[in-house]
Amino acid sequence: MASDSNLTLNSTGGYFVRIGNTDDEISLYRKDANGIIIKIIDGLNGILNNSNSVMKIKVTRDETNKWTLYRDMSGSGNFYTPEGLVTDAIYFTSGFFGFLVRQSTPGFFQNHFFDDNEIKNYTPDIIPPIIQSANAISSSEVDIFFNEPVDAESSQDFYNYSANNSLGNPVSATRDAVNSSLVHLSFSTLFTNAVDYTLTVNGVKDLSGNEINSVIINFSFYNPKQYDVVIDEIMIDPSPQFWLPDCEWIELRNTSSFPINWKRWKLADLSGPMPDCILQPDSFVIICTASSVPLLNSYGKVINVSSFPSPDNNGDLISLISSTGKAIHTVQYAADWNQNELKKAGGWTLEMIDSKNPCAGMSNWKASEDVSGGTPGRINSIDALNTDETGPGLLRAFTSNNTTITLLFD
Repeated sequence: MASDSNLTLNSTGGYFVRIGNTDDEISLYRKDANGIIIKIIDGLNGILNNSNSVMKIKVTRDETNKWTLYRDMSGSGNFYTPEGLVTDAIYFTSGFFGFLVRQSTPGFFQNHFFDDNEIKNYTPDIIPPIIQSANAISSSEVDIFFNEPVDAESSQDFYNYSANNSLGNPVSATRDAVNSSLVHLSFSTLFTNAVDYTLTVNGVKDLSGNEINSVIINFSFYNPKQYDVVIDEIMIDPSPQFWLPDCEWIELRNTSSFPINWKRWKLADLSGPMPDCILQPDSFVIICTASSVPLLNSYGKVINVSSFPSPDNNGDLISLISSTGKAIHTVQYAADWNQNELKKAGGWTLEMIDSKNPCAGMSNWKASEDVSGGTPGRINSIDALNTDETGPGLLRAFTSNNTTITLLFD
């Protein structure tokens, strides 16, 4: 909120959010008419230490002049975390609102996008927090995700949580140190594998004091077996680029009937584990480097891992290891698995034919037949069950010269 349309003037006073700065943070400032700038809410350092950041930011000011600054680094608006709060009553009105972008590095010029802007009167919050999910992250731990930050005292009272099947109350409830919408529960009794549990939540409040009353949500723990998740597509040689982005990636598929959390899983030889992520039954996720995420986001669920293992073009070993050190799936591919000399040169992915037969070796792999060169985030073009005898044929490839275009259908 600014007193003038020219945000660069020293005489322009008001309040503003600064994104970035040397501490890679999101913070709230007050700018006085004499040009003095005062940080009134100091955000978490390092939150923007990424090559690409998508976020939603919310600032509220209530009738007592209490300001709260929120961030949601998922960009969805469902996981707001407070950066802090402060009482400040220097300025009560403003005539202008706008954006000012400053970058010292030319490579960052014109790479900032703003959307979904909303300015409205303050409306008191009278709605209790909503539980969005309950996920078992181990054989005795459950993570509860709320749609908004929750009060520290009530959310950490373990008597406010109770589970059936003789679990009872957890022995501890801890609000996450970074995400105030997340609470970690720990039980003394181990969960039974593949059994559904019911969790009842009472008395947990949001930051406005609205309280949950007898909300019930289900969760289950499943200990993944070998081949419950398989490596089913590999982009080992994206160059020369055909259609898909010019980057390497690996696709995983959940072949089980249960959601699988692969927190602390890793690809062999990785220095860092995979993030907390739930892979639903018969769904896919693309694994790549952080710099490749923006290139692959449009294809489906994408996560990045540190020290992503660059697959060798002529053959390599890729292993998927669970948090307990169990080998879930290992693929030792060779360049000949393409079974196509033209596609062997690059630009096409290796696809698994039958995900229920993951150890068949070369006979179960082949270069993609999709017209784009691969199928990231969706069922493979050569999947053994991906057939439709009654529907129209799918375009698999095409070639062309100066006078003729040849189309290849399945």
